[in-house]
Amino acid sequence: MLRFRAWLTALLALLAPGCSPPRYIESPPYPKEKMAIFEAVLTTLERQGYRIQSIQEQNQITGVQVKLSPFNKQGTRRTATVILESRPEGMVVRLMVERELNTNITNPLDEAQADWGSRDFDTEAEELLLSMIGMKVMPPQIPPSAPGRQPGSPSRK
Repeated sequence: MLRFRAWLTALLALLAPGCSPPRYIESPPYPKEKMAIFEAVLTTLERQGYRIQSIQEQNQITGVQVKLSPFNKQGTRRTATVILESRPEGMVVRLMVERELNTNITNPLDEAQADWGSRDFDTEAEELLLSMIGMKVMPPQIPPSAPGRQPGSPSRK
């Protein structure tokens, strides 16, 4: 029995690294209300081609973006998971994007027949989405004394 426990402990130690929780990147805290950030997240995902799959109590949003390609392992499916978290310093957006490659050789342009495999994290897509959400929530302010602008002159649109 003691030998079995030692074997089981060793097996669990080997499997534990593969069972790590998903990793998210975080935004700085935004001093805005939750609904404004929620709308910014929805708008950003939709404009980037993500189909909204689920919304859970305005706290978690999941969207999927599919880009098919006629070439082997060039078609991608990205799944973005966004979590809105309330903290004392403000609302924080936590984001994770997973990318899968289409390995179907016979009909790679048919989404229904796609064989999605090779899942990894897409850090470029994560950074892009997070920066776009940040631009919607906290747009940059142009100082009144910006070069080429006279104080009191109307801004260009």
